[in-house]
Amino acid sequence: MKAEELLKEFERYYDMTYGKGAQEYIFKYLRRFDELYLDALLDTTILRHSSQYKKLPDIAVFEEFQEEATAGYRLLKNRRTAEDLRGVKQISEDDIDIRAMADERGIDTHKDGWLARLFLDGLSKGGADNS
Repeated sequence: MKAEELLKEFERYYDMTYGKGAQEYIFKYLRRFDELYLDALLDTTILRHSSQYKKLPDIAVFEEFQEEATAGYRLLKNRRTAEDLRGVKQISEDDIDIRAMADERGIDTHKDGWLARLFLDGLSKGGADNS
C-alpha cells in the first residue's frame, strides 16, 4: 500500500480526517518506506493505537511502533517470497537459452558443473572441456 492509501485507511478506521498540515508531514515521512512495511504499519497501528484516544495516529505513534512494524514487515516479505517461489516454473525461457548455448558448445548439461564449464568456456573463448 502507498502512503496516501495508508492515511485514507487510518481516516476510515478511526472515522476522522487528518488536517492538511499533518497530511503533508506524514506523507513525507511515510513515502520513504516500502509498501509492504506500510501494510505492516497499518496492522500494528490498528492493533496498538486504540480509538479511545480519539486521535489519528501521527509520526510519533509510527515511530513508537517501528520495531513491531518492522517485525511484521519481515514476516510479510518472507511470506511474499515464499509465494513467489511457489509460482516459479522449474525451467524458465532463460534457462532454455543457456542450455541451448551449452549444447552448441558440446557441454553435457546433465553432468554436475555444466554451468561453470559453460562460463569458463565463455571466458577462454576456446573449446568446451566436457570431462
